[in-house]
Amino acid sequence: MKRGYLYRMVLADAAQVRMVAEQQIGLPCTHVGGSLLWDLDDAPQLRSLARASTAAALDVTGDLGNIFSTHAELRWKRRDDGSYDALILSEQELVIDGATELGENWSTRHATILLRPKHTDPQAATSRPPPIYVVEYYAPNGAMQFIRYAEVRHDLS
Repeated sequence: MKRGYLYRMVLADAAQVRMVAEQQIGLPCTHVGGSLLWDLDDAPQLRSLARASTAAALDVTGDLGNIFSTHAELRWKRRDDGSYDALILSEQELVIDGATELGENWSTRHATILLRPKHTDPQAATSRPPPIYVVEYYAPNGAMQFIRYAEVRHDLS
């Protein structure tokens, strides 16, 4: 198993979230987010996975989101005061302004998640969801605590 690193940024703003995504997650990257409490015109919504080739293209509206690449993942949640609470997961030690490292001795293991199709029609086998490559994060006591998204291999256009 390889060492894992976790960092937390409290009271970040949207520009800081985008900057960390650009500098630490890397571009292009994949992002997803949603609204459960904020920015609601109708019912709560989860946006579809999307690719971003620039930090400006990252949608950080709503309550929560994930920005990830094969290098690292940034998870954010919007706070009541409008700032962001961000968690960064990486298998490499990072230097992030305003972030605090969380704990030590995290270990990681790479895995693949295969999703089942929503239907059982044999002719629909070509519409099978793509595999999701993840990294499992284990606490020092051996309990798995996080699953970091690493890559989804399909055309997200």
